[in-house]
Amino acid sequence: MPVPVQADAKIRSSRGCLRVRSPDLSDREITRYYTFTQKELDLIHRRRRPSNRLGFAVQLALLHFPGRTLMEVKEVPKAILSAIADQVAVPVSAFAGYGARENTLYEHTDELRPAS
Repeated sequence: MPVPVQADAKIRSSRGCLRVRSPDLSDREITRYYTFTQKELDLIHRRRRPSNRLGFAVQLALLHFPGRTLMEVKEVPKAILSAIADQVAVPVSAFAGYGARENTLYEHTDELRPAS
């Protein structure tokens, strides 16, 4: 299952998937690109399961930057995933369960597209 991101000129393409080099992203950049508004947090917290809350938040964050869906990203760096998990108060380990039902990925993507 996919998961990364990167900053402006730091985006690299590899077989159509994005890969983020988290050492290239400072804490400041992670905060800048991946901090949610209260309205976004309210939307995220409508998800019942922790894995879906975190997965939905990651989807939203990736649409913010670098403007891609989770399915287009190869991996999410641990520093970014941790920053997102902290904001939504879900353990990083919950992300492993996201997308167990494949339609969830598509449903969340469809729900977020108009909001992005």
